[in-house]
Amino acid sequence: DGFTGEMDIRSQSDGTVRLLTLVPAVYDSMSQGKTVIIDEIDHSIHPCLIKNLVEYFAKEQTNGQLIFTTHETCLLDQHFMRSDEIWFAEKNEGATQLYSLNDFKPHHSISIRNGYIEGRYGAIPFIGDLV
Repeated sequence: DGFTGEMDIRSQSDGTVRLLTLVPAVYDSMSQGKTVIIDEIDHSIHPCLIKNLVEYFAKEQTNGQLIFTTHETCLLDQHFMRSDEIWFAEKNEGATQLYSLNDFKPHHSISIRNGYIEGRYGAIPFIGDLV
């Protein structure tokens, strides 16, 4: 019925607080042409919100750059990210190798997400024998 009230930051969810801390950095990057680096951008934030944030950044006119790590597969989408913008990290005997999705020359019509989950591009965790 039109009620408004105040909630302090401690009353907010982890995802809301995280999103509120990311927005100024992303805005600054877009408006000032800066690079912002975010480790695990999806931490505590709903996948739809992260996808919308990344898609907005990708589609807007900006000189800024957003570099992030994630385990969120919904971001593996060629509709708003080019294949040269998607990189994978593969651990091998304590070392991490980085390589671009572009190395695989994927056709624009295939699902990168499905290919990744099927192991087509590597960079998937190997747990080994647990027994």
